[in-house]
Amino acid sequence: MECKEAFLASGGTVFSYIPCMNERADWIAALSSIATNHLAGWPLSAEADAASFARAKQLGATN
Repeated sequence: MECKEAFLASGGTVFSYIPCMNERADWIAALSSIATNHLAGWPLSAEADAASFARAKQLGATN
């Protein structure tokens, strides 16, 4: 349990432990699915970044 000692030393009076979701395989699978769905379509290579930069320059980007 991270920070319990710091919490109590700083004046905290009640520290309640809540089990982490990452201790269960089904939660890890669910979080992985959520992340995969929201990250879909992001460029994964330098070539994709270079192509995006070139398109932006053609459209008038100045940076």
